[in-house]
Amino acid sequence: MGIDFETIMKFKNIMDKMNSKEDPRSKLLISLKPYLKDNKKNKIDQYIQFLNISRVIEMFNKSNGDDK
Repeated sequence: MGIDFETIMKFKNIMDKMNSKEDPRSKLLISLKPYLKDNKKNKIDQYIQFLNISRVIEMFNKSNGDDK
């Protein structure tokens, strides 16, 4: 097959970053959820997804040598 071990590890790292709850910003948002109305709780989940996506984008930028 055309997929090597390094590529598999990169995909694993990406998936780990997307599913991680270890970001302090995400932890803060999660801690606020019990105090919010239901419609705001859904927004919190969306914000956490945006944070996860931004971390993945940062990973791609760093792997391409764009350390800004």
